[in-house]
Amino acid sequence: MPRLEIRFSKVFLTCRSHDHLEKLRITGRATLIDRRSALQQPAFQNFFEAILTDEKDDLPPLCNIVKPGGRVVALGQSASVGMRSVAGLFLRKGATIGVFHRTADFAKVATQQIEIRYAAEHCGIADEAAQKRTLLAEALGLLRRGVVSSSPCERFDLAKLPEAINRLAQGDFVGSAIITRTAATRIPIRVVTSSLTFNPDASYLLVGCLGGLGRSLAAWMTARGARHFIFLSRSGADKPEAAALLEELHELARSQHPDLTAKVIRGDVSIRDDVSRAISSASKPTKGVVQVAMVLKE
Repeated sequence: MPRLEIRFSKVFLTCRSHDHLEKLRITGRATLIDRRSALQQPAFQNFFEAILTDEKDDLPPLCNIVKPGGRVVALGQSASVGMRSVAGLFLRKGATIGVFHRTADFAKVATQQIEIRYAAEHCGIADEAAQKRTLLAEALGLLRRGVVSSSPCERFDLAKLPEAINRLAQGDFVGSAIITRTAATRIPIRVVTSSLTFNPDASYLLVGCLGGLGRSLAAWMTARGARHFIFLSRSGADKPEAAALLEELHELARSQHPDLTAKVIRGDVSIRDDVSRAISSASKPTKGVVQVAMVLKE
């Protein structure tokens, strides 16, 4: 309590129960008031210069009893979600709300702040602009004398921008971050390569591509512009999977790509005449060949 007996100030302590009241009587000079009465009595509206509470307290009602330009300080480790959600209420009133670590020297800083406000109000400063200039001068004086310190500021090179963002997002971070760039700054750049496309006015010869792999390959090429396919296979379209692939391509032509064509040439890629016959059957110039045919002998 001696540390709360701040110059020019009167300290009020609130209690929630009778037992709590008895424990607080040992503080002596402080005025004891019931918390509910303090929140409801008109006499306490816009009354308090500073309110020291707990981070888990119900904060919105405190906005009614703190003075414009006053401050609500919650003891705790970091700003809670509830505190951030009601900050706008206090901002519109010109009051501030913040969190204060329990081990910090609150009384020393609070003393100077309240003395500044008291001096401004009791020295005939009626003009609001003049009052602000006086308060600013006093605050700068406290800063120069080391009584209070400025908000911490951390510097990050532009190349470490993700680290700066993560630091600001931490719940216990207080202050600001400055992004710097020097001649030595090297920023990693992700090169975006253009996706492969196929000429829709060209034919593509696919050898041995009438199975599952051919189905995937044909779908991939169609999605990237290919419209004319020639399949060269020794078995032609006799196998069920080959017939299914052709049916899928024909259905795709009916529903999405009217210019899509697909034909199957029965032949062997190792025979020149078969390859020539497949190429000559193309309705468009052949601009690509995919060789997938193979024979496994174990």
